[in-house]
Amino acid sequence: MTIWSLVLLRRKDFGRRRALGATRAFILVLIVSQVGILATAESVLGRIVGVAALAIGRQPVPPLSYLLALCVALTVAATAAAAVPAAWASRREPLSELRVP
Repeated sequence: MTIWSLVLLRRKDFGRRRALGATRAFILVLIVSQVGILATAESVLGRIVGVAALAIGRQPVPPLSYLLALCVALTVAATAAAAVPAAWASRREPLSELRVP
């Protein structure tokens, strides 16, 4: 839902980019890569905070391989979830997005 709302808020920006010559593939890659970068940063930061919380509470910390696999899985899932809103944004016509009501 967050990605859909961000795409809806930025649809005039995507319309301008399309009107200035951006391809549909560029819009798709732009949105998916932005989500991928944010998801990577968030999963790494979450892993660090989670391990720190476990260490402070003197709880056992999961192995590093598990933590890395979890980060990769979360990043891939978030990036894959961004594909549908990105495809929707890339298929919008620039004239309909730039039209003033």
